[in-house]
This record gives sequence, structure tokens and C-alpha cells, in this order.
Amino acid sequence: MLRSRPCTPDAWPSRLFSRSRRARFSRECRRVSSLVKNSGNPGLLVVTTSRGIALIREHEPQGGATPMLQDRHRSGNPHVWLDPENAKIMMRHITEAFITLDPDHASEYRRNQADYLLQLDQLQRELVERLRHLADRRIVVYHPAWPYFARRFGFRIVGEIVTQAGAEPSARHLQALISRIREDRLRVIVSEPQMNQKIPEALARETGARVVVLTPLPGGVAGTETYLDMLRYNVLQLAQALEAA
Repeated sequence: MLRSRPCTPDAWPSRLFSRSRRARFSRECRRVSSLVKNSGNPGLLVVTTSRGIALIREHEPQGGATPMLQDRHRSGNPHVWLDPENAKIMMRHITEAFITLDPDHASEYRRNQADYLLQLDQLQRELVERLRHLADRRIVVYHPAWPYFARRFGFRIVGEIVTQAGAEPSARHLQALISRIREDRLRVIVSEPQMNQKIPEALARETGARVVVLTPLPGGVAGTETYLDMLRYNVLQLAQALEAA
């Protein structure tokens, strides 16, 4: 069972907005609308940072997905930032929002954006080079947080542990997943720090696969406090796990 949900804000609106007359807030989850409505801040600027991003609207892992899972992402999988190309689009929206609120410093915001995009481009090149000789990139994931990341870096998601929002996977599903992992000789199961690790660890014991914990959010594990650190960590940890398994 999830201990926390990345798309669920944990702070009350008063904590978020009471210290600022005008605030910027990036909306990526539908739940944010309640925060916006109850913020009490008439100057709140809401930035839909996913605007212009091609959303993945169908998620059909070969491990077998229920209709509920497919319904959950019918409006588009929300984990867009895990593709660095999408993160660039999001950053441009955020930069323009800051400029709208603080036009006197527009040149500084744009200069900082350009510097950051150069860093991101360099990191992408390094990570692509790191993966160049990795042949088998098939993975099983805990839940569908990773399709944008997988598509960008050439990983292939072939199964999921969670097939129904808010519920533990059934014994039948887990047994089918175990059979799939064994038959296809899948080597890596991707978990996340906020998840119950007992299930992926049990699957690993049954199949000989290796569990690797990746984080969909900066700061999820030590050494991932920035977006660049998170991206580097996720790619390198997954590459090392696939090579060692």
C-alpha cells in the first residue's frame, strides 16, 4: 500500500500561499484544482506546465492491465517530467510565468533558463552514451510512472505490479507476473521509495530478478535533490541493475 502519493499535495493552502501576495503554482495533477480554489489568493498564477506536451493516453503493459488502470490514464499519463525533453517544455512555461510576475528581471530569468538547458542537454548526451551498449532494456515496474522515461531512454516496460488504483495487486495477477518474469527471463523490477517494498522483494525472491528503487521526484532518495541529480540517478541505477542482473 502506498505510504504517500506524489500527486497528492501534503500542505494546506494557507501554508503554501500565506507568505506571498502573488504566487506561482505549477499544476500537473487534477487534485491541484482544490488548492487553487481554496488558496484565498486572487493573484495566484496557475501554470499548466504540461501544455504542448504529447501525452501518453494509452498504457497497455504486456504484463496485463485492468480496465480501471486504462481508465485512470485515459486523460493522459501525468508523469511527463520524467522525460527531459518534456522537462524543457515545462521549464519554458515556468520561466515565462516568472517573467509575467517579475518583468524587470526578464533577461535574468531567460539567461538562467538558457544555462540550465545547456546543463540538461549535456546530461542527456552523457546518459545516452552510458546506455549505448545496453542490449536488454526490459523492466517490470511497480506502477505506471515510467512510460515517458522509458520511451526517452529506450527502456521497455513489460509488466506492472499495481493494476488497480488504490488497491493491492491480486494473488492471481502476481502469480501471472511471476510466470512472465521467469519465462521471459526479466531481470529488473523497478520500485519507488514511497512504495511498499515487500511485494517487489517477494517477486525478486521468487524469480531471481533484482529490485532497483528509482525516484519519480527530486529528493525521493539521497543524492537526488535536484532534477538533474534525479535524472542521472535513475538512469545510472537502472543501467547498473540491468547489467548486474
